[in-house]
Amino acid sequence: MFESDVIIIGAGAAGLAAARDLQKAGLYVRLLEARDRLGGRIWTRRTESDPVPVELGAEFVHGKPDSTFRILKAAEIETVKSAGKRLLFDGRELRPQPDFWEIIERVNSQIEPKPDIAYSEFLTNAKASGSEKKMSRSYVEGFNAARAELISAPAIRIADEAAAEIEGDKQFLIPAGYSALIDWLACTFDKEALHLETEVRQVKWERGGVTVTAEAGLGMCHFSAPRVLITVPIGVLRASPGQRGAIVFDPPISAKLAAAGSLEMGHVVRLTCRFRESFWNAFKPLGFTTSSGAAVPTWWSREALGSHTLVGWAGGPAAERLLSGSESEITRLALTSLSSMFNVSESRLNELLISVGYHNWSADPYSRGAYSYPRIGGIDAARILSLPMDDTLFFAGEATDANGHGGTVHGALESGERAAGEIVGSCRQAM
Repeated sequence: MFESDVIIIGAGAAGLAAARDLQKAGLYVRLLEARDRLGGRIWTRRTESDPVPVELGAEFVHGKPDSTFRILKAAEIETVKSAGKRLLFDGRELRPQPDFWEIIERVNSQIEPKPDIAYSEFLTNAKASGSEKKMSRSYVEGFNAARAELISAPAIRIADEAAAEIEGDKQFLIPAGYSALIDWLACTFDKEALHLETEVRQVKWERGGVTVTAEAGLGMCHFSAPRVLITVPIGVLRASPGQRGAIVFDPPISAKLAAAGSLEMGHVVRLTCRFRESFWNAFKPLGFTTSSGAAVPTWWSREALGSHTLVGWAGGPAAERLLSGSESEITRLALTSLSSMFNVSESRLNELLISVGYHNWSADPYSRGAYSYPRIGGIDAARILSLPMDDTLFFAGEATDANGHGGTVHGALESGERAAGEIVGSCRQAM
């Protein structure tokens, strides 16, 4: 009756982690992916001219999460620790910021579990100086790709506690590129069961049976299974019918959409700028550099990989101010930011610039943003979103992580493993 045991929609980290575990359990899986590649919001670009891969999406392994390092160890994928001085541009010069984490921790440690208020409201009454509040707001908005007046302050407390458990203040890079992890997850997958450039339009379901209708190649195709795992980002899950990438559920999954409505899809502008030489030699080893007034306020180097590369980052409101611009306009503003921070003329930076890696994830119909964060009142949304429906619809992806790791690759991997376990358990009960 059914052509597979499980259909997985989305071949990002969550979908691939689930597919691998489900195959190990002896289940036949069909994996449907709208893009022409695997990895979702992990996207490594490799060129012959540059031995160091360019990350267009996820770059860092945050801390030492077991879900990620278990895969890296099994795949024999090397990591290097990203380190260097943290600097602050005060409008005149770059100066060391050795007390950065101490300030952030001192401010955020004042967040109470209740009531659930916006981070901006929390800051109003926090015991901290004006400059410390400004620094904390800038960090929270940039790191979480969030608006301070929307993101839940208690959710930040939960995320901070979860990060502390895995040494989240440490950052690691993958010299081979983050896609090496994706390649390893996919290496044993049955290629005949993998359907790229297959855009799901409809999920028609009842308890114990699902029919997925998708557009692929020359027309529409149909897949059936007793269970389906949905791993698409919440930006896609919330897309209106008729929009590219939108999925119609029949019958509707109103409770899930309500939970997704309590989460927000954050926005990021990220540029990987490769130069002919490192004009920042005076500041090596260079870690994170920030200038709160710059169009692209945060920069870091990839020196640990032996590259003359800086990555520019604008998250939350800073990103939203840029997203309407073209790539060339954003690049120009990025170089203006660098020129002020490092006291190097824009003409000199243009001479040194070799290439820019950029992808607009907010305009990408299969992501519609960078990653999720909980709105005020949305602390429980990820857990609700993660719950199976009638042992038929299952859900995974970073937005379904209820352990404080939302918005991360390891959160996505863990959610895929969790959903695979739920599906295996469901299958055994049905036998």
